[in-house]
Amino acid sequence: MFPVSGKSHFVCSVCQCFRFPTALDAAPEPIERTEKKVEFQCRRCHEDMTVGTLYGRTDVCLCDGCRGFVIDNQSVGSLIEDLRAEYSGPDDPPTPMNPDQLEIRALCPACGDATEAHPYYGPGNCVLDTCRHCQLVWFDLGELDLIVGAPGRRSKVRQTFDT
Repeated sequence: MFPVSGKSHFVCSVCQCFRFPTALDAAPEPIERTEKKVEFQCRRCHEDMTVGTLYGRTDVCLCDGCRGFVIDNQSVGSLIEDLRAEYSGPDDPPTPMNPDQLEIRALCPACGDATEAHPYYGPGNCVLDTCRHCQLVWFDLGELDLIVGAPGRRSKVRQTFDT
């Protein structure tokens, strides 16, 4: 086992399995796991994925092996805006994006098509992987947390009104 650069978890150099020092609900992105299975297989460790609730508000498909998750593209923008607006901790120090992540070629866990790796052009320097066909976004462990805690403008919490 060796530490993953810039992360708090470890990966085995032989079998590529992951080990985490924290429980799933204490992870950077808290996800409440359900027992509902989906027909998705993780793009990293090829384990079956399950449905979970991210931050108690949005359903995602989660891999218990590497703790990566997919979320529909339509939910990402408002989720990030809301989480950044609600964040009250100190800004995380800026970290450089790892350009090697742009070279990783992976398959969509839903349809099996190749995903596209591209920099996230908002606060936080990370690489996101998207599937044009399924309109899904893949987040590796800690990437959403990196975006939420990044320095930069924070919008006010949006209010919804019943009519």
